[in-house]
Amino acid sequence: MFSRGQVIPALNLRARFGLPRAQHTMSTRLIFLKAHQRTIAFIADSAREFRKIPANAVRPLTETLHGIRGNYVKGVATLGDRFILLLDVAAVLDLAEVDALNSAAETVPASSR
Repeated sequence: MFSRGQVIPALNLRARFGLPRAQHTMSTRLIFLKAHQRTIAFIADSAREFRKIPANAVRPLTETLHGIRGNYVKGVATLGDRFILLLDVAAVLDLAEVDALNSAAETVPASSR
């Protein structure tokens, strides 16, 4: 994807988690993050809110959650009466994929930017 004069690789989280791809809607969101010194975007079906979570609200996974496919969950946070699963970005996007995304982004012709 192209944002603010920069080509940014975007990873579809549906595809990453083995789910069928879906049409983008008004609820579809791009979540930008830094990984391995590179800005990357995750394509998510939706996002309700973004909040800072204090470190003391985060707990490691219990054994009942270890069966989650791919082990993409880093921990569980408690905010009020809500439980939030925290995505392990390193597990979702490994270094080899970042390198491949960087290479693909570098090959985008300037005329298409």
